[in-house]
Amino acid sequence: MKLNLQTAGPEMRTKIVSVGTKLDRKEGKHLRRFLEHTLESSESVCFDASHLIRADAGGLAELFAIVAEVLSRGGEAIVWGASASMRAIFELVQLDRVVEMRERNEPVYPAAFTLAGRYELGEFSGQLAQVTA
Repeated sequence: MKLNLQTAGPEMRTKIVSVGTKLDRKEGKHLRRFLEHTLESSESVCFDASHLIRADAGGLAELFAIVAEVLSRGGEAIVWGASASMRAIFELVQLDRVVEMRERNEPVYPAAFTLAGRYELGEFSGQLAQVTA
């Protein structure tokens, strides 16, 4: 599993991570171990689910474990860009009760934010526009 991780948001306290095209127990454990080593106290996570097409019970259990850890540390969790079918699955297992679900056309943050001081993004579109000085 190749993970794409970006730091963003107010005070750079949000990790945006792409969950890829599938989320099974193996991929979920890999994601959880990775985030355990990169998340700090009170950091939030935005899961970019825009490419996710398949998830099994083990992957969803790992996702719930990650969300529980983020919330216990004082952070927030967002699932961004899930397709209608994946959103239906997330709603069926009631993930939408513990995370904020956002559509692809919704911004992750209401105002533009800076990524690593070099990129700006008003609405998270999956593409970063480099800021020219």
